[in-house]
Amino acid sequence: MATRTSFFKILIFDFHTRLRIPPAFIKNLEKNVLEKLPQQSILETDDGRFWHVDVEKIDNNLCFKKGWKKFVQQNSLKMGDLIVFSYHGNFRFKLEIYGRNCCRRRVETLRKHGRKTIAGKSMPVYQPRPIRTVRRKNHGKLNYVQRRGGGRSKCSSGKVGEVVYIEISDSDDETDDGERLFGQRENPKKTSGLETAQNYSSGYPSFKVTMTSSYLHNSYVNVPKRLMRANGLKRVTTNIKLVVSDRTWLMKMFNRPKYTRFCSGWTDFVKDNRLQEQDVCLFELIDSNDVSFRVTIFRNIA
Repeated sequence: MATRTSFFKILIFDFHTRLRIPPAFIKNLEKNVLEKLPQQSILETDDGRFWHVDVEKIDNNLCFKKGWKKFVQQNSLKMGDLIVFSYHGNFRFKLEIYGRNCCRRRVETLRKHGRKTIAGKSMPVYQPRPIRTVRRKNHGKLNYVQRRGGGRSKCSSGKVGEVVYIEISDSDDETDDGERLFGQRENPKKTSGLETAQNYSSGYPSFKVTMTSSYLHNSYVNVPKRLMRANGLKRVTTNIKLVVSDRTWLMKMFNRPKYTRFCSGWTDFVKDNRLQEQDVCLFELIDSNDVSFRVTIFRNIA
């Protein structure tokens, strides 16, 4: 188990393109994490935003590299700023940023007319929309997502290995693949957990699940069948791992004709992580050979 610790860095010289991680801190990292370099890390600021930044070995030093430049730009970091990195296991860091005046900086996320302004850029707010399933004679099922204004557009099934973001809920039980796609809609009325989750960008095949009473009290959670099959997970029963920070839960994934779900351990996962209704769990398939999912929990605080 990793030791929860932290380190700070003062931004000097070539901090715009990379940032060296202190060697003394590296001693606290898990061995299995260090064996898989380059490794993708998660940097989370105190306003709930996330960045994926690769950790690479450069001249016998571990450095934040690919993705770091974007992080610097979007947080308007300057020479002399100080960042405190708190480690939460599995290369996930929560950050506190201090300016040259020695005071902690807080980046405000603004809302205007159903849109968010982040780092000076206006971004659309996304709202999950259910798929409408239409059955045609002799042609199987066609999935459509309802457009604003009443129109419909056909949903593509995606390519093998592509990163897919999927929202699912318990209303999909045993009717299709349990999948919901995100349709764009300007609407500021959303729960905090879902809203924060939608700001998260993953570099891995992933899906999001909103916790409902059914998932909190049943012994399973439905997962998208197509996403699993697209990444080679086709066996009837598969042993899997769910990783949250520095803890791991073992359970099984069952593939059936009408559904795919995680069970035989899901109840403990819900209890140990104190999941509540409208919390959102992001599952990222970080290792398809070991079948390990990194789980990020977005709490509903509304």
